[in-house]
Amino acid sequence: MHEYTAPGAVDIADDASLADAVTERARSEPDAVLLRRRVAGTWQPVPAAEFAARVAELAAGLIAAGVRAGDRLAILGRTRYEWTLVDYAAWTAGAVVVPIYETSSAEQARWILGDSGAVGVVVETAAHAETVGAVREHLPELAQVWQIEAGGLDELARAGRSVRPASSRGGGRRSAATASRPWSTPRAPPAGPRAASSPTATCSTSGRSRRC
Repeated sequence: MHEYTAPGAVDIADDASLADAVTERARSEPDAVLLRRRVAGTWQPVPAAEFAARVAELAAGLIAAGVRAGDRLAILGRTRYEWTLVDYAAWTAGAVVVPIYETSSAEQARWILGDSGAVGVVVETAAHAETVGAVREHLPELAQVWQIEAGGLDELARAGRSVRPASSRGGGRRSAATASRPWSTPRAPPAGPRAASSPTATCSTSGRSRRC
């Protein structure tokens, strides 16, 4: 059998993260429109600098809430702008995202949250909060629930103001919000199969689940 090798077209640092793209784009093209979101019936542009700032705020909030590198953070809801925000904020904070479909039953949510060992979950609506609440007594590791439509992300951002700013690691590749978190010793992931995504650059990002 013949084997052929070729040098990689791009060098990727060992500590590279999907979240790096947010800060790098904000630095190089702060006014570039990354997304558009529907506000009061109209589509509003979201520039790179604005998106990066919001991601950093939420990442700091997750750290303030006790989310550690390697922890699982679940998201239960529809595909929407805030899902993308939480995705990147979780990766920036070193967390691993666990997707849960908005149509999941309470028992399905219980299995995913319990099997992944999620320490927190961001839900979209009051109905989703009730779904999690119905099984929360069976989820001892689940410490936090934030509801998007009840201002949960604003709550997170306010909590993040207590996080000590510091110079970022790796030549500015990390948000200042996460610089005080040790990246070299993340907590080992729980054993067994996980319906989760990794914050490292080696993961596929196809679809909402971004599985590895």
